[in-house]
Amino acid sequence: MKSHHLRGRIVGLVLASFASLAIAGQANASTVGEPISLEFNYVALYLGTHIAGDIDSLVTKPPADPLQLNGTYTDDQGNFSVPEDGLDPVTFTFDPGPFPIDAELALTEEGSGKFDPSTGDMTLDLSMALKLGVDDLEEVSKDVGVDLGTGSLSCRLAPLSMEFSTVAEWPHPGKAFADPGSLTDGALAGAWRTKPAIVAEVGGQDVCNVLGGFLKPIGGIWLANSSTEITDFPDWHIVDPPECPDAGSLLLYCLPPGWEEPQHPCGGCPKGGDGQAEITGLKLNPPRANLKVGSSRVLTLSLRNTGDEPADQLIRFGSSNRRVSIRRTLKVPVPAGTTVTRKVKVTAGSRAGGQAVITASTSGLKAKSTLLLKRPAKRR
Repeated sequence: MKSHHLRGRIVGLVLASFASLAIAGQANASTVGEPISLEFNYVALYLGTHIAGDIDSLVTKPPADPLQLNGTYTDDQGNFSVPEDGLDPVTFTFDPGPFPIDAELALTEEGSGKFDPSTGDMTLDLSMALKLGVDDLEEVSKDVGVDLGTGSLSCRLAPLSMEFSTVAEWPHPGKAFADPGSLTDGALAGAWRTKPAIVAEVGGQDVCNVLGGFLKPIGGIWLANSSTEITDFPDWHIVDPPECPDAGSLLLYCLPPGWEEPQHPCGGCPKGGDGQAEITGLKLNPPRANLKVGSSRVLTLSLRNTGDEPADQLIRFGSSNRRVSIRRTLKVPVPAGTTVTRKVKVTAGSRAGGQAVITASTSGLKAKSTLLLKRPAKRR
C-alpha cells in the first residue's frame, strides 16, 4: 500500500516538474544571444509624388532574391537588435512610366524589434536609406519637360524612420506569422512620415533637389513572407490623388480614394504652403554606451529644422528597461534652418541589469541610444 502511495507521489512530482518547465518555456520568448533571421520574398514600395500621383506596387517577388534581415535576441522577452549590416542592400528597378528608376534599400544604423511567438506578432524599428537613380537624364528631361542635364543620377534619401508592425494597415495590411517557429506566412507594414534629406551620390545636388521637390513627405514599405504565390497584388500603377479642399494651399498628402482615416499613417490630410517648419533630423548621442548601475549619464539630443519657419517641437522619450528612467517629454524650440542640441539625463536604478534602449520621437522621426548596464566592481 505504501509503495502505491510512494509511486503516486513520485509521478506527481515528475508531472509537476514537467509543468514548471513548460511554464518557464512559455515565459521566455527568446534566449539572449540567439540569432533571429527574417526572409521576405515579397516587398512593396509606396511613394507619394506631386507630379504623377502616388506610385504603389511590388518591387520584389519570386524568383528574385528575397530581402533578408538578421538580428540577435537581447533578452528573454522577444526583444532583438538588428546591426547596420543586418540587411544586405536590396536593389530593384521599377518602371512607373515614363522612365525606369533604379532603387536600393539599406539600413543607416542599428535597428531593433520584438517578436511574440505566442501570437506571431512582430514590431521593427528601422532607420533606412532609399536610393533612386536614372541612367539617362537627357531622356528624363524630355519626359518631365525640365532641363535636368545629361548623364546618370543617383540620389539618397535618408534617414527614413520606419516603424513596422504585423498589426499596421498602411501601406498594405500586416499579418501575424502563421508559423512562429519558422517565421513564415506573415507581413509587416511600415511608413515614414517626414521627408528626409536628399543627397546626390552620382550627378548634381541641384538635380536631386528637384527630384526631392517631386516627392511627398509620406511613403511606406510592406514586407511579406508567403509560402503561396501572391497573385492579387497589382503591377506598377498610379494611385490618382483625390481632390482636397483649400486648393490654394500646397497639398502635402491626402488619402487615396475610398481609404478610411485610421489606415493613414498620419491620421488625416495635412496641408501646408510655402513657409513652414520641416523637422528632418533627430539623433541621440552616443548611439551606444555603458551606464553604471545606480548612477546617471547624459545623452545629447540633436534636432534639425530644414524648413523656413521656426518650430516648437515636443520630444517624447521612452526606455525599454523599467529600472532605467528618463524624462517623458521635452519641448524644444528649433529656429528655421538650424540644428539645436539638448542634454537629457538617464538614471539606472540599483537593481537594473542587461541593457536599456532609450528612444526619442517626434513628428514621425525616431532616434535611439542603447545603454549597456554595468555593475560597479566589488571592493576586495
